Amino acid sequence: MIIRIARGGEVLGLYAGLTGRPFEATAEMVEGGRVDFISRQDLLGLLGSQQSFGLDLVEMFSRQYSDFVDHTRMLALSETALEKLARLILRWGRDFGERTSDGVRVRVALTQEEIAQIIGASRETVTRLFSVLKRDQIIRVKRDALWIRDSDALASLAQAS
Repeated sequence: MIIRIARGGEVLGLYAGLTGRPFEATAEMVEGGRVDFISRQDLLGLLGSQQSFGLDLVEMFSRQYSDFVDHTRMLALSETALEKLARLILRWGRDFGERTSDGVRVRVALTQEEIAQIIGASRETVTRLFSVLKRDQIIRVKRDALWIRDSDALASLAQAS
């Protein structure tokens, strides 16, 4: 199951680094980038020596926790796969979207199988739901991008339960 998509500059494994417990997930890069490792000892040293760094980490940790709660809420409280997909697309629009004349453009570097893993559905279900959303002109999909053409309709689908 894919739990979240991190943006450039985000800290991964913060909980494990602060608690000393093993990191309980696997991280994969979907596009090129750089990863820097900070040992737990260095992390704790920075916390002790720079108070502002500690506040930044608390803010990051809070944001990650909030994202995790939102994802859990999407999986647990949504009654249908359509609601889950609509909530996911809205979140992507909010977090990664770019306003254009055609709507909110979101680069999608994931396959339909990976999207299905995020919402706890099958690839076939995601394919069918994308077809419905395109047919109803709520979204437009082209190669590695999608446009949210009708945010209100998408929000309505996301709150159907």
